[in-house]
This record gives sequence, C-alpha cells and structure tokens, in this order.
Amino acid sequence: LTSAGQAVEAHLFPKQVHGPGSFIDTHLYTVRRDGEPAWRRWQTDRIALAPCPWDRVHTTVSDVMPQDTYIDIHRWVFTPASFELLMRDLRSLGYLDLVVDRIHKPGGFEFFAVLRRPRSGDPAPGTGDVSDTYRWDLLRRIESETNEATLPGTPDTRVGAVSSARARAVSSTRRRLGRLRARLRG
Repeated sequence: LTSAGQAVEAHLFPKQVHGPGSFIDTHLYTVRRDGEPAWRRWQTDRIALAPCPWDRVHTTVSDVMPQDTYIDIHRWVFTPASFELLMRDLRSLGYLDLVVDRIHKPGGFEFFAVLRRPRSGDPAPGTGDVSDTYRWDLLRRIESETNEATLPGTPDTRVGAVSSARARAVSSTRRRLGRLRARLRG
C-alpha cells in the first residue's frame, strides 16, 4: 500500500514517468479473478496471479528505462483507511492542506473520498505524536481491509479491496503494524 514516505519522495523528486519498480511490481503481484482485474469482495474463488512470463518481468527494466513517454500503471495502491491515513499524515507533515470529509464505499473494488479544507474544530496538523489513537485505529482498519478476502487454499495470502492486490505491500504494512504495536507496548 502507498505510504506517506513514498508520496513525499515522489513530491520532492518528481518524475514524469514511472520507474521500473512499479512495472516489476505490477508483473509480479497483480491478480485476476477469471481473467478480470476487479471483483466483488465476497468473490474469492478462481483468483490467481495474472500470467506473465519471467523473461517479460526481467526485460521490463531495460524496456522502461530509456522511455520518456508516460505509461499508465497502478503505482499508488490504497484501501479506504490507507488513503485516509495518507491524507492525514501528509497534512501533519505540512504537505497537504486538506482533510478527508468522508469516504464512500459503493461496493466492489473502488471507493470515493471527499476532501475539504480544514475547519475550526479539526485537529491541528503536526501536533501530538505519531502513535495517537486515531492513527492506530486507521492502521487496524487497514489490516482489516486487507484481510477482507482470503485466497482459497492459502490462508496467509490476502487480497485487499483493490484491483491490483500486492502481497508484498500487504506484508510490508503488517510488518509496520507489528513494529508499531511493539513500540506502543513499550
């Protein structure tokens, strides 16, 4: 899932095109259900990694590096809670002057976020500590969202409510949650 660190780095070191890592991750971690890139969260049967020959993954770096043409790819990956956390963290770091007003989840694999200017009564950005209760609750919601669908026969592989599930991103988020839990316990 996309982190505040990735977003700040992209802001500070802007690129006009995606780097090879985004394409490699797409080749390695994209899943499909019956060949389709999206499905309802309760449809957990017939999910598999999208086919891609290893030689294609290997040549991605050399294919992408010399190009200066933008190629659309799912570089930024969110669940509703991870998007809210990202917006909150970017505001706390001084990179964003908006807050999430509400998130609408109509079902399926998409969600819609409504952003607004801060109002009086909204928490001041960058105050308190990164281990505050609301951030912790968002991290627990992220974990819940990434666990909503389980791939049949593989209890340790989770698929989030996004069309391009990335097992590595989910694993990274879980490791970060574990470190934060340990830190909070003291």
